[in-house]
Amino acid sequence: MSADRYGNQLVNQSHIKYDAGSLRYTTYSNTVGIPIVGAIVTLEKETAESQASPGVPVQYAVSVRNAGNLAADVVLYDELPSEMAFVPNSIRRDGVPVPGGSLEEGLPLGSVGAGESVRVVFQLVLAPSAAAENRETVGNRMKADVSFTTSSGRPVKETVYSNTVVLPIAWGEKPVLYAKLSADVSKAAPGDRIRYTLLVGNDGKEPARVQLIDFIPMGTLYVPNSLRVEGQWVRAGVHPEDGYPLGRLAPGESVVVEWYVSVPVVGVESPGQIVANAAGLRGEYADYESGRPAWQPFESNKVFVELWFPVIDAKAKANPKTAVPEETLEFVSVVGNSGNLAASIAADRLVAAPLLLVPGSLRADGAPVPEPGRGEPFRFGELAPSAALRLTFQAIVSPLATTRSIRGHLAFQYAYRLNGRVYSGEASTNPYAVAIVYDDE
Repeated sequence: MSADRYGNQLVNQSHIKYDAGSLRYTTYSNTVGIPIVGAIVTLEKETAESQASPGVPVQYAVSVRNAGNLAADVVLYDELPSEMAFVPNSIRRDGVPVPGGSLEEGLPLGSVGAGESVRVVFQLVLAPSAAAENRETVGNRMKADVSFTTSSGRPVKETVYSNTVVLPIAWGEKPVLYAKLSADVSKAAPGDRIRYTLLVGNDGKEPARVQLIDFIPMGTLYVPNSLRVEGQWVRAGVHPEDGYPLGRLAPGESVVVEWYVSVPVVGVESPGQIVANAAGLRGEYADYESGRPAWQPFESNKVFVELWFPVIDAKAKANPKTAVPEETLEFVSVVGNSGNLAASIAADRLVAAPLLLVPGSLRADGAPVPEPGRGEPFRFGELAPSAALRLTFQAIVSPLATTRSIRGHLAFQYAYRLNGRVYSGEASTNPYAVAIVYDDE
């Protein structure tokens, strides 16, 4: 069985072989053709360039053809290698620009009819990681998600791939600068310090003077005097907004830079917030073709640190709202955790004079809470993210009370651990009030 030259029909023919005396014969059956009903989408990728060079865009073209007999919806992607980056707004479809189009996220081509073709042209450029990884060649191919419905109403989805286009990399006679950024943690809490380490190198054939111009992530604070180059503290008074010169990098040389930032306690939006950082740099070198100094901006990879911490809130109410000395009050408090990290909950004390806690009345989610030792707090265990703890207890109004009202709130202490460090905080409830009435009134 085979497909015909147009790919839209299955052709089948049987044959038998037999011997008669000393002769051997072959007999063939009639030929049966079964039409293929569907879309047959192919991708063919090409470029007119013979090599890839730093800073020089490479133009690629891909032809999307439907050799089937049904229309298909097509979404086109570029399987972008790590050593290449897209040139923004370089995509053209059949000669028409596609502003804001992205082959990384997928470029919808809409319906491609039977026998139709679409030509997409775009540009890529070598990324700094190509130099850092000492690449000699760069390969690239496309893929497309294809979907159509058969004449019987059955939906069909498939993925097709193009050929791979491989180009040699020509580094030329210029500096090839790269930067690799890393952080000492992947999770942090408000008040934490994050240490960044940046490796900056030159894999080209000419020297360059390099300046670090942007290295503090948004939403964090630079720790003063924390910048080190090759393990040596730099002079005091470095201002991140002014950048810092790293000096001359000869071909094959590299330098390691370290610094700290702190996550502010206030101003953090919510747990799960991402601190994203990519160091921005600039290299200056002599351009022998033009005879003038040239600037080469470049950027490191991005590093992400997620913020983890509990968010403890508490509410309380006391009943009745009016009481007399020696009367028992009923308290209910709910402690919740809307953060993304568990925390241990405790309370140094629950009531203050002129209230007296009724021994053995404290319960957590209905279970009795043991009395603490002298000088020890009440401990309620660990409160998981999105969980809540319901506390109930009783307190008696002291017979020696002289005040006309009792006002107060409950305070809960919490602690959590991250990256081997213990953090602590306190959460207070809303205020409560109870009016005191005396018998002689």
